Amino acid sequence: MFIEPLIGGVKHGIWPPGAETLGNRPNRTRKAMRPHKPSAMDGSPLFDVDGRRLLARPARGKQRGHRRRDELLRRRIESAGAATHARGARQRRPARLIIETLFRKLHMPGPDGKWTYQEAHEYRKARMRQYVSDGSIEDEVIALRKKLHLSKGLGGYETTLQTYETRAAKTAGKIAQPEYVNKHGVRETRTQLIERKVRKDIQRAEELNPLVVELGRYVEAMCTGSTFIQGPIKLFESAIRKTMDDNKGVYTDNKDLARCTIAHEETWGVASIASVIMGICTPIYGMRLIKAKERKPVPTDDNPLGYSDWNFAVVFKGSKIPAEMQVNTYALMYSKMSKEDYTRAMLKKTNEYTQCQYKWGFPGGLQHLLYEIVRDKLSTEAEKQAAKEFGIWYTNLARLSAAELPVEAKKCCARYQAFCDSLTSAFAINLIYKHPLDARWGVRPVKPVRPARAVTPR
Repeated sequence: MFIEPLIGGVKHGIWPPGAETLGNRPNRTRKAMRPHKPSAMDGSPLFDVDGRRLLARPARGKQRGHRRRDELLRRRIESAGAATHARGARQRRPARLIIETLFRKLHMPGPDGKWTYQEAHEYRKARMRQYVSDGSIEDEVIALRKKLHLSKGLGGYETTLQTYETRAAKTAGKIAQPEYVNKHGVRETRTQLIERKVRKDIQRAEELNPLVVELGRYVEAMCTGSTFIQGPIKLFESAIRKTMDDNKGVYTDNKDLARCTIAHEETWGVASIASVIMGICTPIYGMRLIKAKERKPVPTDDNPLGYSDWNFAVVFKGSKIPAEMQVNTYALMYSKMSKEDYTRAMLKKTNEYTQCQYKWGFPGGLQHLLYEIVRDKLSTEAEKQAAKEFGIWYTNLARLSAAELPVEAKKCCARYQAFCDSLTSAFAINLIYKHPLDARWGVRPVKPVRPARAVTPR
C-alpha cells in the first residue's frame, strides 16, 4: 500500500513497498526510470493511497511522453510489492519444532554431524524455555527484565551453581581429615576417599557428555568455518594423577573429565567462538562459566612452550562437575595432536592428513612430545632446555601467516633432526622412537634404548 502519492513519496524519501527492488533510490536512479512531477497542474495528487490514478495527466509539453511509462512503472511497483509481501508471509510461517521433537532430533544429527542454524536457534530457545519460563514470550521478557539472578526460581546465578558450589565446600572438610566415615558408616582413608570420588566423577562425566556435545554443536553452527571436536572421557589413571599432583587431592577441581575442542582456520574465528560461548553459557540457558581464560603465547612455568588457546569451564544447572571447552586454530591443533587423533577428530579420510602436511609444510604432532620431555623427571636438564627452545620455536611456527609460513617451515625438519641427535636419556629416545615421522620429511629415525639388565651376584 502506498504511504503517499508516488512522486510525493519520492520527494520526501518515502518509497512504496517493493520500490527498492526496481533500483529506484535517491541519487542512484536511472534516468529512464525517474518519475515526473508529483501532481497535476492544480497541485492535486495523481495517485490515491492504493496506487490508482486519480486524474488524467495533461497531455502537453514534456509530460505527453510520460503517461505510458508511468503506468508501466506503477504496475511494476505493485507487482514487486505483492511478491515481497508474499515472501514475507512465507518467512513468517517457519516450521517450529516442539521441545520434545527437538531433543530427539539433537541426538540424531545429519550425516556430517553438524547442525543447521535453525537447529541451533531451536536449541537456544528450548534451553531458555526450560530454565527461564513456561515457554510463553511474555514470561521470557519478564524474566530478562528481572535480571534473572534476582529471582531464585528462574535459573539465576545462585541456583545454577548451587549444586556444584555446595559439593566443593564440603570437599575441603572431607580431605582435611586422615580418615573419613561415609554415609554408609564405612571408614576409609583420605586416599581411598579421593579415589572413590574420582571414579564416581568419571561416571558423572559420561552422563554429562551429551550436554557437552549439544553445546559444542550449537557453537559450531553459530560460527562459520569452525569444527567441533568431541573429546574422550578422561581415564582414571590420568585423572587420579592430576588430582593428587596438581590439585593436592581436591577432586572437585577436576574440570576436564568431560571435554571438547572447537577449532577455526583464523585467529579472528577463535575470538568469534569465544564470544559465542560467553553469550550462551549464562543462567538464562541453565549454564554458567566458572572459568574463561585466554592463554597468551608467552612461555611460563605452567606453559613452557608458549601454547595459546581459550579455555572455558562450564557448569550445567544441577550438575556436580564442570566440563571443559578449548578453542584454537587448526594449525595449532595440527602441531599438538598426533596423526591418528587429528585424522579422527578433524578429517573424514586418512589421505586428507597428507594434504594438511603439504598445506602447512612442516610435520605435525611434535608439540605434545616436546611437552612430555620438558615436564618428565626422567629427562635430563639439557634435554629439557633443548626441548623447550625447539618447542617455543615450533609453536610460533604454527602461528605464522600463510605468507611467512613456507620460508620458516623448511627449517623445521633440520632443527628437529638436530634435537633428536642431542638426546641422551632412555626415556626421551624411546618416546621419540614410538612416534616416528613420515619418510617424506627425511628425518633419520632414532634407535631405541633397551634398559640395562640387572647383574645378579654369584
